[in-house]
Amino acid sequence: MKNRLLTTAIAVCIALDIAHAQEAKLTVRPIGRILMDGELFDAKHENNLLNDRFAIPDARVGVSAK
Repeated sequence: MKNRLLTTAIAVCIALDIAHAQEAKLTVRPIGRILMDGELFDAKHENNLLNDRFAIPDARVGVSAK
């Protein structure tokens, strides 16, 4: 009886060790995208209403996991 219990315990330990060794690794990477837009105007007249400007209309940040 004790021999059978000891054999079962050893088999369970070996099975858990094998399962732990085959465990998949999780890889996490940051990803993102930025869209930038800019304009430069040559204002030669005083009543020109257009100004120079810069904008970031779209910025996306995330993670990728494999």
